Amino acid sequence: MPVLAAVLLAAQGCGGPLPPPDPPNLAEAKDSLSRGNYWFGRGCYREAGRFFKEGEISARLSDEVGLIIRALNSQGAAALAGGGLDQAANFLAQALDLAQAQPGQPELDRILGNLAALAQRLGRSEDAGDLWRAAVQAAAGAGVSPATYQASLARLHLAAGRPEKFLALADQALAAARVAAAKADLTAPENLALADALNLAGQAALLREDPAGAEQFFREALALDRQMEYTPGLAQDTEALGDLLTTLDRLEEAVGFLDRAFYLRLALNDTRGAARVLAGLKKLGASVNLEGYQAALKNPAPYRLDQRCP
Repeated sequence: MPVLAAVLLAAQGCGGPLPPPDPPNLAEAKDSLSRGNYWFGRGCYREAGRFFKEGEISARLSDEVGLIIRALNSQGAAALAGGGLDQAANFLAQALDLAQAQPGQPELDRILGNLAALAQRLGRSEDAGDLWRAAVQAAAGAGVSPATYQASLARLHLAAGRPEKFLALADQALAAARVAAAKADLTAPENLALADALNLAGQAALLREDPAGAEQFFREALALDRQMEYTPGLAQDTEALGDLLTTLDRLEEAVGFLDRAFYLRLALNDTRGAARVLAGLKKLGASVNLEGYQAALKNPAPYRLDQRCP
């Protein structure tokens, strides 16, 4: 029996009425935002932005303020991911102003998180840190998990050479992410936050000189990201495992992970990351056929996710 049919029959069997259909503009707003999320996940940021804009227009016609804010924030995220920093700043500023004027300040933690990512892209690390701390507080105030923002803040401390702060925040992020994921279903975004926190925990384990623990964390993260088919997470996890197995002299295993990491980086149009992985492959010796990787790095277009976009 198809899943949809099973769900409908189950609802009818409970004896309760089905929920009333949304009015047309509200239904279109929800549909457009859902379609935008789909294309965003596939790395098609222009297409995602188009649907997020349609969602904003429909949300305004239905005067659904929460969805207007979500649509503006989503457009900011799509512009940021696509490299349109000025455009991202404009959308996020609109979303922030509107959210702060509403009771409960809906979406505030997500908007602040995106503003922090924008600040980091602009090289303003101190501002990014302040914004991620504000996002942690906003998430706590809204009763949602702060794990994503704690993880981002932890990485900021790691990059700045503050290992004690990094370790403390990495532990906090993992604890918060586990709690949130335990309450969610298998396809919920909370699992992506948990996968990221697990990868971070692997890096923390390496700092604590615990390679066995690091490998376990990295493999847990990979399993979750594979389940969600989350390309950035898969690239992050396979590269981490390849690098770790190289240091442990498990070279055949390392080749397999780094090979996958290389092509995942190309899929994300991350040529700098792919070059970094290629440098790791070069360390593995003559058993690796470097010519194929070098040719792919020179012509990455066939491997890029955005080549499959409309």
